[in-house]
Amino acid sequence: MTVTGPDADAIRAVLHDYARGVDDRDWKRVERCYHADAVDDHGVYVGDPAGLVAHFDEHLAGVYDGTLHVMTGSDLRRVDDTTIDSSTLCLALHWPPAGSGGRHLVMVADYDDRFERRDDAWRIARRTVRVHMAEEFDAASEVWPLLDRFRRSEP
Repeated sequence: MTVTGPDADAIRAVLHDYARGVDDRDWKRVERCYHADAVDDHGVYVGDPAGLVAHFDEHLAGVYDGTLHVMTGSDLRRVDDTTIDSSTLCLALHWPPAGSGGRHLVMVADYDDRFERRDDAWRIARRTVRVHMAEEFDAASEVWPLLDRFRRSEP
């Protein structure tokens, strides 16, 4: 059964928090998206949320200057009153520090999640990432000349 209403809103909020947490490298925010006993299978990492954020911290630092995770098209299916399965399409952009010679990475994946409501909060109990496309490419030899006009300091 398709899920709508407050439960769907709560789950989409968790998905948003996850994406924003990864992009901001706010590992506590990412970890809060999961139940403590959850299992995440990212392919290159399988384990609990604490290990996942440690993996992200180790493998993103110094390699990518930033990331952008765009979540879209969540399909939510109710299993029972406290369990919802979802599949969410994600476009993930990763870019290297300017002038580093690093490569950009673009990925398209599905996040297949089992959400469980415990203590009145929806969180991820299990996640499997299915990658549909991942391509690396060289950065342009020059940084866009107007970039500094658009950079903003933190609010």
